[in-house]
Amino acid sequence: MNKNVEKTMSRALSATLALGVVSTAVPVSAKSATSYYNDAKKAVAKAKSSKTQSSVDAATKAIKTLKAKTKLDNTKKVKALEKTLKAAQTAVYSKVKSAVSKFKKSQNKADYNSAKKLVDALAKSTIKTVKSSAKTYQKSLDAARATVKSVAAVADKTVALGTTADKLGLPTTVNVTLSNGTTTTANVAWDTAKFDGTKAGDTAITGKLTVPSTKYYKATTLTASVKVTVSALEVTTVKADTAKSLQVTFNGPVADTSKVSFDVQKGDTTKTAVTGLTVTWNTEKTVATLAQESNLTATTYTVTAKGDNVSATKNSGTVKVEAQKVAKIEITSKQLVKVAPTGNPATSNSATFSYKVTDQYGTDITAKTAASTFSTSAVIGSTEATITLHPDKGTATVAKKGSTPAILDTDKTAVVTLVNTASGANATATLDVAAAASISDLTFGDDVLPTGKTRIETKLSTAVSFPITAKDQYGNTITDKDVLNNSIKIFKADNIGATLDSDANGKPIVVIDTKTYNTPAGTYVITIDNIATGKTWTKNFNVVDAPKAYSLTFGDFNKTTIADGDTDVSVPITVKDQFGNEMSKADIAGDAKNIEDHLSGDENLGQLVVDTDKNSKTYGMLVQSKSGNTTNKATKTAGNMLVSVLGGGTATKAYKVEDPRKVASVSKADAVTLTQGATAKLKFKFKDQYDSEIDVSKASYNNTDYTYKVDVTTVSGDKDGLTSSITTKTDVKDIYEIPVTAGKSVTGTYKVTVTILKGDSEVSVASTTVTVSKNNVSGLTYSVADIPTIYANATAGAAYTQKVNVSAKDAAGTSYVLNGEDVVDVKSDSAYLTPSYNSTDKTWSLTGSDWYDAGVSNPDKSTTKTAKITVQINTLDGIKTITKDVTLSNVKPSYTSLRAVTGTDALPRTDVSNYSDANYYNFATFGDNKAIKLIGKDQYGVWSAPATTDVNVVVNSTDNADKNALKYNADGTLSFDPAKASTVTANTELKVTLVSKGASAQITVKTPATAAAAAVTATPKHNAATEATTGTKQVSTLQISGTPAVGETITITYGTKTTANISIATTDTDSAIATNIGNALTTAGINNFTTSGTVITFTEPTAATNNADLLKVTGLTTPDANLVKAAVTTPGVASTPATPANDTLTIAGTAIADSTATVVYNNGTTQTTKTVDIKAGDNASTIATKIETAFSSANVKASGDVVTFANGATNSSVTFSVK
Repeated sequence: MNKNVEKTMSRALSATLALGVVSTAVPVSAKSATSYYNDAKKAVAKAKSSKTQSSVDAATKAIKTLKAKTKLDNTKKVKALEKTLKAAQTAVYSKVKSAVSKFKKSQNKADYNSAKKLVDALAKSTIKTVKSSAKTYQKSLDAARATVKSVAAVADKTVALGTTADKLGLPTTVNVTLSNGTTTTANVAWDTAKFDGTKAGDTAITGKLTVPSTKYYKATTLTASVKVTVSALEVTTVKADTAKSLQVTFNGPVADTSKVSFDVQKGDTTKTAVTGLTVTWNTEKTVATLAQESNLTATTYTVTAKGDNVSATKNSGTVKVEAQKVAKIEITSKQLVKVAPTGNPATSNSATFSYKVTDQYGTDITAKTAASTFSTSAVIGSTEATITLHPDKGTATVAKKGSTPAILDTDKTAVVTLVNTASGANATATLDVAAAASISDLTFGDDVLPTGKTRIETKLSTAVSFPITAKDQYGNTITDKDVLNNSIKIFKADNIGATLDSDANGKPIVVIDTKTYNTPAGTYVITIDNIATGKTWTKNFNVVDAPKAYSLTFGDFNKTTIADGDTDVSVPITVKDQFGNEMSKADIAGDAKNIEDHLSGDENLGQLVVDTDKNSKTYGMLVQSKSGNTTNKATKTAGNMLVSVLGGGTATKAYKVEDPRKVASVSKADAVTLTQGATAKLKFKFKDQYDSEIDVSKASYNNTDYTYKVDVTTVSGDKDGLTSSITTKTDVKDIYEIPVTAGKSVTGTYKVTVTILKGDSEVSVASTTVTVSKNNVSGLTYSVADIPTIYANATAGAAYTQKVNVSAKDAAGTSYVLNGEDVVDVKSDSAYLTPSYNSTDKTWSLTGSDWYDAGVSNPDKSTTKTAKITVQINTLDGIKTITKDVTLSNVKPSYTSLRAVTGTDALPRTDVSNYSDANYYNFATFGDNKAIKLIGKDQYGVWSAPATTDVNVVVNSTDNADKNALKYNADGTLSFDPAKASTVTANTELKVTLVSKGASAQITVKTPATAAAAAVTATPKHNAATEATTGTKQVSTLQISGTPAVGETITITYGTKTTANISIATTDTDSAIATNIGNALTTAGINNFTTSGTVITFTEPTAATNNADLLKVTGLTTPDANLVKAAVTTPGVASTPATPANDTLTIAGTAIADSTATVVYNNGTTQTTKTVDIKAGDNASTIATKIETAFSSANVKASGDVVTFANGATNSSVTFSVK
């Protein structure tokens, strides 16, 4: 401690202890003075011995009391006490000083605490000077606590590209120098958040220091630091990997291989670019293999790597490629095996061995090395022999020369030699002559079941495959199927199939067929017999019925509230089969009809069916069925219950259907920031009365009691800087998207408010903030959204172009919608990528074109290229430029998925949100091809209708007529062929799989009720011979029969004149149609006709025109083919009538519902229309009888399922229609 400080403290103590000379006014006795003195004496003695501040404080107080209570304040005794007490105080100070010094040296927490305790005692002293001195000692104690004064440098570190932060290997401690001059180590926690091992370059990493807990050092704010250098990608080696490929090795892993490309040049003096190489990477992404289809040219190759993080100096390598050559020949057999003997007596006239040829890279080139490039020699026993090589099999046949070719039992060994004449590589081997190979052992491998199957099931053409391993007596595996077929025979039961085949790897298998033979469930055995030896091997197995629903459990409906009109209700089901196993979704779909047939109580849900579309989110669940193109809707009910009754028990699920959903409230759209002149569409959100969010754009949720008001108000900034074209609407669908446009020279904050009103009362209100800003906001950064791979085909169409979407963000992360006009230019660095601007919607698009040119000598066969676009944006701060990489691919589109849908949007397109999946469709008529459409999505995200040649329609039916009745049409639709109407099973559900280019879609369709068809059709072609014979000119007629089934547009041609389009509605009567046709004929200048009821008769001016097809009807579709019928008649020919023709109706199938049929019969002079009531369950003969009864005419007779309409005595046309 500083000596001046000690002198000051001593003087303070003396002053404190000085006793005044003035006696107190209180009289005391001698005995009292002694008592006070003794108390003071004892207190001073204790202070002297204990050297504690508390005892010094007590002694000081005792002396003060002594002096106050007695007259001894100036006596020698008191002065002696004061001197002793002063010495005690000094001793206390010394004790504190010593404790501080000890801690300063040890830096131990315990020593600090000891010193701190002494200092705190000074601070608590009643003596002001002592209390003051405590602060000085506390400062000394704090100063004694060491802290980090400096941190030793950490050596720089270099790591390979791709190194992750946890693999840096940074030190966990660093050396530090303390303020007390000593050195120690401190723990360090490195902050590696900014380290990116995928990018080459330097990163400064800092670390927070923690001093050792064993010492009581002060915490430090100093940090350790280290420079970490991520080395750039360097090419370490380039070598020829095979005769067709080069291998490039890097010094570390490549983080993103798509960002690295290769420039390959070949030639020793003149360099030529090598294109069309396929690049593949190893798992570690450290080695790239560049391969082509043909062998590399023998020359020098230079490979240069380019791209992100690739070194600018160590990025290439060269390799001298030699022409592929035979480097090694191996004779792989140990025996020369005789070929199975033939003839009588049986002798072996040849034998075989195996060989292998490899090139200088170790590649097996046996099959590619022609036999003509070898020189061969052989000796069997002591007789020279010839060798015939079979490169495709890697075998050689050896046969003796001379007139006695038989290989005898005395021929024990053979010497064979193969020499490649081109390279000189050779092999010689002495082989033991061995008996012909035969199957000595055969084993069955593990059963291979079809995908998704766990048992061997009935009704499968490939129910299971049994791999077999056959070995000959030499231990060699026999894989040749032909050899096995000639060596073994498979025995099995008559009601199951078992055939020898090969798997995808060419290995032999026995395929079990349980479909062709209608194999019943049961235990079976196949026996494989060695034809030569009679040895057998058997395989036992069980065949079971396909999993079938046995018990079912309902899950929860997909929505809390089901409302009247809902079409998206679904409920998951858990189904167990007859084996007690939970069925997969595929098995549930396969047993859909069984599940549906045992389900009831779903009438208020529009009838539930199993979703069999494997691409659907509800695959394997119960969903609402469809009637034709429309999903059946839920209907209101206070309560109902789903009931499933299967063999394993009954399951129930209660439900109720509430009132239809109506819009009840609105909530705000997402806030948006626009730059000046930009536009956006705000999508407010709506909920119904059940608090469920509803998409008001997809269905009618409008509440006719409400009106919907849109207001735009200024919050701050320029007035009226934001506008919208929508104000007030009466249908909520009209405000689903609210367009807003920012002024071109304004800024501000605006509020767009949607108010739902009932009369003048507000029902619900929501507001969204729209900010309009200049496009030079401080810190605004611009970016181009990722662009999907573009199909490089300039003629592919607009669907294959891609938009350039530019956006901006400020420092706070707020996104800005830009004015399209501000994107002033887009350029491409590739001749195969063309930008174009659409001035109408102010957008830029990119179109790719192909680089493959078959007409050049060395076409570029690469399938992808990377182009770079440069985008220029006009801002108030000037032109901003950003770039974006774009991937091009010239691989032709192929489907990744298929969907059977309904919808009418034009294809191809990327947005198919207006299409609805059609997993079930009920065909009303055989010509109904306007509803179901097949669409496929390719790898570029474009949906299109597959070509008819690319679609295979597979109908799951054993009925050949049903299998072939569905057809895929050129317009992408699916229909039943009207020509097959009479053969298709009516009112039957069929499972249909549509396959195109490897993708597939499933749909269940219901066949139509077979339509009645006229057996006799007339043509409006005149016959000159008939006119000459009869002397009467024939006439053409149009007969209109009934009302149309669908809307039609037709034209009538008579001679050289054709009417305009004539529209026929489904509500038009036959007489109305006749009137419309007559008006159209007159307008077209066709006047030589008369109309009588529903018959229009044309008269020709001369007989010379009689042979022409004067009258034609164009445009009628299949459902109404007989609606407007053209015919030729010969009036007034009663004397020589032609043989009457009869028309027939054939009724097919049984009615599935009550209906009404209208039958129209016209015998040329009279038209008769009858209505026939048909009841559910009426069979064909019943319906035919009802038609006969309705007409009650001798000309209409029923026989079985056929109704005959006789022509009677006249030779006029007969037409009829049935609806």
